[in-house]
Amino acid sequence: MTSEVDEIPPEMLRARPRTIYVEMTSRCNLLCTYCPVSQPDYKGEDLLMEPEALADVLLRAQPDEVQLSGHGETTMLRDWTRVARLLLARGLPVTITSNFAKRFNDEEIDTLARFRAVKISVDTTDADLQFQLRRGLKLDKLTDNLDRLVAHCESNFIEKPFLHISCTITHLNMPLVPDLVRWTHARKAHALALVNLVRHPDVEGAVKILHPSEVDPQGALRAIEDAQRIADELGVRFDMEPGLVDSLEVGQSWQ
Repeated sequence: MTSEVDEIPPEMLRARPRTIYVEMTSRCNLLCTYCPVSQPDYKGEDLLMEPEALADVLLRAQPDEVQLSGHGETTMLRDWTRVARLLLARGLPVTITSNFAKRFNDEEIDTLARFRAVKISVDTTDADLQFQLRRGLKLDKLTDNLDRLVAHCESNFIEKPFLHISCTITHLNMPLVPDLVRWTHARKAHALALVNLVRHPDVEGAVKILHPSEVDPQGALRAIEDAQRIADELGVRFDMEPGLVDSLEVGQSWQ
């Protein structure tokens, strides 16, 4: 007599990862005020692994997603498109988180268009505040990259990657989240997610940031309610990192 487990093919019982994060570099071309990269003792480095060997490892693991992300910015590497295209050619489900801070060339836009999902870090629609928070990011350049990516997909009849806008909240940009929902919709992106702030030591010479719970938690909750309402009206998916609302309701940052 066989059990249900005995009837399941052995390969179906083997555990496999849902997502594998490939940190091609931990260096970055920005110095965001809330990121560990901005800390004076941070030291970034690149992944020392041949692309073919990397692809072999990933194929053996059979993940649902391969995310080319980390603390660093993958697109600042000279040969990032070569690595990404090799992984795509091997049939791997590639995604990326990027700051879109540099102007992408046509090859880079076409490579991004082939990804399953692209998550873009955008903290506010206020260009001056964006530059202060992310120290070096020009909103108009980011917006142009995103618009070109969408236009490239549409003109070449390529199914658009899932475009996910990611916003790290602080007391400075929290009131502007409803506007970011509208911006997300205008850019034809699919979703906006709020990332809970993890406090690090203040960075010398940078704008001081606080968790919204330390300044105006009730105002932050109202901004979230407004953002959710607008997102529902516009058909934008609106997500929040676990613990964010809890931290606002109790009036203290969630670490």
